[in-house]
Amino acid sequence: MTMESIKQSQGEAAFSSHLRRDTASVHWQETLNALHRQAKVSEDDLARSSFKIAELEILLADCKLELYQSRADLVTSAQKNQQINDLKEQVVALKAGGDFRDVEAQELSEFRIAELEILLEEQRDENTLLRAQLLSEEEKSLTVEMLSSSSAQEQEMGKRRVPVLGHLLALGRAPHLKLAAWRRQYGDVFTVRMGMEDVVVLNGYTAVKDALVDRSELFASTPPIYLLDAITDCGKDIIVARWGTGFRQRKRFATTVLRDLGMKVGRGSIEEKIREEADCLRDRVAENNGEPFNIAHDVAVVVANVICSMAFGKRYDYEDETFRELREAVVTMLVKVGLGQIINVFPLLRFVPVVNRASVTALEAFYKVRNVLTEEISRHREYLDRENPRDFLDFCLLELEQQEKVDGLTEENVMYMTANLFVAGTDTTTNTLLWSLLYMTLNPDIQHKAQQELDAVVGEGLPTLSHRSQLPYVNACLLEAIRIRTIGPMARHATTQEVNVQGYNIPNGIQADVCVLVSSWPGWNFSCFSRPYCSPSPSRRQRALLLQTLTASSE
Repeated sequence: MTMESIKQSQGEAAFSSHLRRDTASVHWQETLNALHRQAKVSEDDLARSSFKIAELEILLADCKLELYQSRADLVTSAQKNQQINDLKEQVVALKAGGDFRDVEAQELSEFRIAELEILLEEQRDENTLLRAQLLSEEEKSLTVEMLSSSSAQEQEMGKRRVPVLGHLLALGRAPHLKLAAWRRQYGDVFTVRMGMEDVVVLNGYTAVKDALVDRSELFASTPPIYLLDAITDCGKDIIVARWGTGFRQRKRFATTVLRDLGMKVGRGSIEEKIREEADCLRDRVAENNGEPFNIAHDVAVVVANVICSMAFGKRYDYEDETFRELREAVVTMLVKVGLGQIINVFPLLRFVPVVNRASVTALEAFYKVRNVLTEEISRHREYLDRENPRDFLDFCLLELEQQEKVDGLTEENVMYMTANLFVAGTDTTTNTLLWSLLYMTLNPDIQHKAQQELDAVVGEGLPTLSHRSQLPYVNACLLEAIRIRTIGPMARHATTQEVNVQGYNIPNGIQADVCVLVSSWPGWNFSCFSRPYCSPSPSRRQRALLLQTLTASSE
């Protein structure tokens, strides 16, 4: 039956449905073929790696044989050298004693001494060459052993890798814990295969500090992440934006504005807003008359109100329905982004109805947040005071009109930048405070000491930033809570150019789409493993608090 006859017999709708099914079938067949090819490539890579290891093992055996021979030659040379020294001592002793029977015997002895001295000098030169050769052989053997060890690690990681999925199955449900375990086996820098891409993992204080502090601009870009790119319209914000002039200008502008808002003193300052919200939270706790209750929502409102006062000069009541919906949308979006990681690994799965459910829900939740922020931008534009900007949105709208600091700034950029501030700032700060409250509840002795320090320094009032240097123990408690419960145990980065970290060459991430995954779990990787006398065990809280107290006091 021809295509025209099908079209006439079944009608336009049925024909279109039939054609879509054929197209989808062809598409999925091409995808399956591509996956088969990828699996074949992975098997070939593993075979080549095994062959390379065999070659290196043969080379290592040869090097060790040469090394043993050199050591044997050196031992023989040393024995010969000792014999010559013994003969020289005998001749010198005879010469010093002057016990020669005639002139001929004396001349013969002096000639023998000169001969022995020449032989001794030659032997010394030979010993020097043998030692140099031995050192060369040892260096060569060590190099081959390192190459063999590296290839063995690659082969071991290759055994954990399956075609197409890579190491995803081996990582399991808690990849941050698995990466921390692999660090002990493979070191601070190693590569894993996540689906269709290679990911360079950085662990430990030295490697992470080198990447994110000492050479931060070289790791300042972000790799492609499908869900986040979909939410931010391919990086029109700051957090997910790719490295470039626009990203640098937006980041510098936002940092400057937030610093200016934070440094503002007196009425309307951020510190004043925090004190007001802390007063409200204290009143909410007092209303329960010592009865247990879930404080999570109240803490979220406090944090959100501080962020909102910075972002668009607004606060919400604890029972505000709009805020409750907004908070639920933010939580839903963050949870679904986490559950939808399979879409980031295999973007084609976004077309599969069941698999893409989490990603679709995350996008719908963000649209709710976007609608609220769009309304705030419209309200700020209507009441904008150009001579006296009040909050982050006011500064952004002024820059939108003037285009002085950020080239090509658009209203979409403003909305996504404000979303970064609200979503990321609210969730991370809320979770950090909740963990701090939990640990204080579980450790009443530490809570009591912190309260004593607050009472002694602050009294009945609320602490301010000026009190911080006088509260080392309270600072230590906060830092310890952040350390042992890292909010973001893994962060994805991309390099802006080729870079070397601890002997590993990482290509330009912008061009090669190579992801660098910074693993900061557990938190004691940085605060304790860098000190040889530290034990990282969280059960030794008093020890960690003391160390942090001393650090805070010195700063």
